Amino acid sequence: MLDRSAVITACLRFYKASDNHNAAQLLLENGYYEAANDRAFFCVFHAARALLAYDGLNYAMTDYMATGEILKNFHDLYIRQRYHDPRLCVIFETARETRQGGIYSRDFTATKEEAEQNIKNAAYFLETAKTISKRRLALEHDSPESGIPSNGF
Repeated sequence: MLDRSAVITACLRFYKASDNHNAAQLLLENGYYEAANDRAFFCVFHAARALLAYDGLNYAMTDYMATGEILKNFHDLYIRQRYHDPRLCVIFETARETRQGGIYSRDFTATKEEAEQNIKNAAYFLETAKTISKRRLALEHDSPESGIPSNGF
């Protein structure tokens, strides 16, 4: 059974993910490709954290260093056990690598094409995560003891 606070946490994280996706679009349109890649990564990061909140895995925003652990738990709980779309983990890992390249490599130059693809991938990840969330909430809603409305609130 889902805890109401987990549902609220997930909703807030989905909002952050959407906000980062919108920021990535604006940055891309204005030629800030490295920054657009960064925001695309955080769209994916927050969407994954939203789903993991349902499982009691509440990584704080300051847990960026736990990104590898978040990716592993996401893979174990959402790819291997439940939804079987390995593309989601590839998107997460690619977004992380691109972001790290922009931060840690002196020779890294983000391109428009790369930023466009990362933003497109982030949108796919976010929409898929929202679909998974809706399915999960619907299953919980069908449980009479849940007390959780199907829309999350």
